[in-house]
Amino acid sequence: MREEIQPANVLVPSRPYVPVVASGDLVFVSGQVAVDADGQLVDSDLDGQVRTVLRNLEACLTAASGTFADVVRVAVYLARRDSFTRMNELYAEAFGAVKPARTTVVCGLMDERYLVEMDLIAVRSGT
Repeated sequence: MREEIQPANVLVPSRPYVPVVASGDLVFVSGQVAVDADGQLVDSDLDGQVRTVLRNLEACLTAASGTFADVVRVAVYLARRDSFTRMNELYAEAFGAVKPARTTVVCGLMDERYLVEMDLIAVRSGT
């Protein structure tokens, strides 16, 4: 069964997608950037943006009855190559011992103020 999920603390998209889709034990989280539920950029520096993106991802997982421990794949999009090392440190703090498969791409993001975007796939246990 396919379920579209809108977490309470995550921006309601104005475009044709939802933040989270769960299907059986699979959870797909759309790309998250450093904005609050009102769509306002939370921080302009890399540390703040990475932390906000990780909080948004966690809120999406929680809304789907998941946690970072359930994550099997992450895609990271960085606006600048020199952000990789610091992003990786903050990412490792958030995921701890969990080591999902991951791809990191340096690219242009939808808004020039965005420094990082991440999406993920998780497998919920106990569904």
